[in-house]
Amino acid sequence: MAISYTLDVKTPLSAAQVAGELHRVAVDVGLLAASTSETGVLDPGVVTTSGTWFRVIATPPSPWPPALTSFGFRPTVTAVFRFDKFGDIDTQTDDMIKLVSDLLGRVPGDLVLHCDLEEVWLLRSGDETVISDQDDLWPPHRTSLLAPPHHRKPLAFTG
Repeated sequence: MAISYTLDVKTPLSAAQVAGELHRVAVDVGLLAASTSETGVLDPGVVTTSGTWFRVIATPPSPWPPALTSFGFRPTVTAVFRFDKFGDIDTQTDDMIKLVSDLLGRVPGDLVLHCDLEEVWLLRSGDETVISDQDDLWPPHRTSLLAPPHHRKPLAFTG
């Protein structure tokens, strides 16, 4: 089974605009070739140099999304990152953090990065960015990949 992560975002930007920003970030940090189609980020998704597939979609309507009940916002855009199960998981995780970190500066709004609604890695609410206090998720080398300012505290979905 492949490991996947979800970035749920409440933003005034459209899914196409977020996909464009994520594409530019991936090209800028060397995870995608400049010739990779920006529209491919929307459908069918693209694969990074380390094997991570990612895609951006408009968040399907839900009467009570977990981000709303736990963190007070209703996502409008979702990015999914699925790791190559035969690739180096640590490298793919670091690459995902690079992408998300740079995306923080380009996409306004609230967001949460999580793994299957079980592990919350990162939360941005307003101007505050919080990362999980779990050292196994955020060892020093990975924390250094994240643009400041941010702080650590326990994060979890409620209910």
